Amino acid sequence: MPDYRQPMRYFFHIFDGPKVFPDEGGSSLSSPEIAVLQAKALARELTLAGALCRSNLVLVLDETGDIIFKCWAACNEPRSANGWQTG
Repeated sequence: MPDYRQPMRYFFHIFDGPKVFPDEGGSSLSSPEIAVLQAKALARELTLAGALCRSNLVLVLDETGDIIFKCWAACNEPRSANGWQTG
């Protein structure tokens, strides 16, 4: 089990239809909650940019490879992977 008391590296991979934009470097963040906030902000930025507007998925993995969160960005509002609005 990961030790969340120490900063951990999180990876924010973006899926745009068949294209994958991997986050090879990741970001060192203090908690998984911060990683979720970062993913939601990234989804909002993708939505506002409109450049990648088909079916963008932001997938967050921790340094152990576990999925922490996934969030859709679409032409309207970001929504979580289960379809609920992210706020």
